[in-house]
Amino acid sequence: MLVLGGAVGKAGSAAMAGMAALRAGAGLSTVGTPKSALETVAGFHPEVMTEPLEETEAGTISKRSLGYGTWML
Repeated sequence: MLVLGGAVGKAGSAAMAGMAALRAGAGLSTVGTPKSALETVAGFHPEVMTEPLEETEAGTISKRSLGYGTWML
């Protein structure tokens, strides 16, 4: 399961969605979040993997992150 979300000050929802995926039966849960929110998301639950994404000046996920990067494989 891949969850894309979070922003500076709004990382909790992405972290909880990643944990909910595991509780619902997903064998693997990865949260893609802006680099500045990564520590917050990673600190919620060690079972959830994280992937840092490029961000805007406002700390949200940048459209540049939607290209085919290694995290999409």
